Amino acid sequence: MTRLDVTAAAKVRLAAILAKPHGHRVGVLGLGVAGKAMALLLAKRGALVVGVDRRAELVSAELTQAGIELRLGPTGPMTFADVELVVLSPGADPAQEAVAHAVAKGVPVCGELELVQPLPARVAAITGTNGKSTTTALLGALVKGMGQAAFVGGNLGDPIAGWLLQDKPADVAVVELSSFQLETAYSFRADVSVMLNITPDHFDRYPDVASYAATKERLLENMDAKGIAILNADDQSVVAMARSVRGSIYWFSTLQESLPGDGAYLDGDTLVPVGSLATLGRLDLRHPRLFGRHNRENALAAMLALAGLGLWGPHNGDLVRASYVGFCGLEHRLELVGEVNGVRFINDSKATNDDAAAVALAAMDRPVVLLAGGRDKGAGYERLVAAARTKVHAVVAFGEAQALIAKAFATHPGLVLCQGMREAFLRALTLAKPGDVVLLAPACSSYDEFTDYKHRGREFKRWVQALSGGNA
Repeated sequence: MTRLDVTAAAKVRLAAILAKPHGHRVGVLGLGVAGKAMALLLAKRGALVVGVDRRAELVSAELTQAGIELRLGPTGPMTFADVELVVLSPGADPAQEAVAHAVAKGVPVCGELELVQPLPARVAAITGTNGKSTTTALLGALVKGMGQAAFVGGNLGDPIAGWLLQDKPADVAVVELSSFQLETAYSFRADVSVMLNITPDHFDRYPDVASYAATKERLLENMDAKGIAILNADDQSVVAMARSVRGSIYWFSTLQESLPGDGAYLDGDTLVPVGSLATLGRLDLRHPRLFGRHNRENALAAMLALAGLGLWGPHNGDLVRASYVGFCGLEHRLELVGEVNGVRFINDSKATNDDAAAVALAAMDRPVVLLAGGRDKGAGYERLVAAARTKVHAVVAFGEAQALIAKAFATHPGLVLCQGMREAFLRALTLAKPGDVVLLAPACSSYDEFTDYKHRGREFKRWVQALSGGNA
């Protein structure tokens, strides 16, 4: 499946229903956190909502009290036979039979982004494959540091529909957008649109990288002439997307000083603005908790987005710098937990695949004892092995995937196998020397031992904190 579209006639009906949903029967597919908020928002606006989910256990008093009809369990071609509009939650695949049948019958189908627009704030939207969450959270912190009220959410944290339900005013909405959300973004428009990078991902949803990239590109295609796009000059897939931009472009690069136009590049740890942005002046991007080139890339994008919103000017660089340094980073994403007896402990439990773990490893500036393992995701460990060649003196593999990781690291001299992560952590303590980093970058899902990656990361942090308290 790739980006979805509907006929011109269906778009007209879609616009009419969303403008005045009162009395219209609307189906909402997927009743997770975002889908539930969407259903409640529609009900609040007077729609006759039919909530659909294959998970029969999602019975909710909040939904039923709002007058929402629930259809839980298996779906089929007639699931939406009696609705005038189908709204998909971000996780709902448009290719499934119930949706395809509705589309064939001319029923308009949309997602969260069409439902919530226009948003009651200026909008900065961030997408890409890697770094979305950190860039979104950082930009949100910078906006707040400039004295602006901000909603920060979307694919990260609170859903957009949930924010609208709360009626909390904001000057700026900083939203992370996934490719799933952009599949049905026919007209959603941001004031500032950030495209970080494109790498292979979600092949369970898209037939190839081109289809995945085309879905992301929709954010740029919807821009108007007043919009500003923040584009990565180091990523050729992103560079090619400049063709879709009708507004202005600010380029960013960590690898080159010569940019195609206005923007900023990285000189060591310093942001250097160029073109019409040169008056902003250089900005120091050193940060006590954000490690690695990829985080400098995220910072460049966030700073340019801040400039695009009109919140960074020539006279407030010190305030921007202070807000940047005050950003604490995201939990479980290259999170510095502490340093004990000269050994630094970093939690990157969110690194649940090969590429993410390799990026985490590349960010390290000390010798590494690597904790990798959990439940294998089937994509291999090629990039992690390549990144480990010069930095890792010990690999402690654990969990269900330990044999596969051991096979991938078969020639590595410092390979150790453990059953569970607790055993692996204790083994790492015996291998780490002062000046080393013990890095949790599992490259696997957490479901063999833990509820999710957050549970795994918090256990790791708990063990480190016990060390800090003298409780080995």
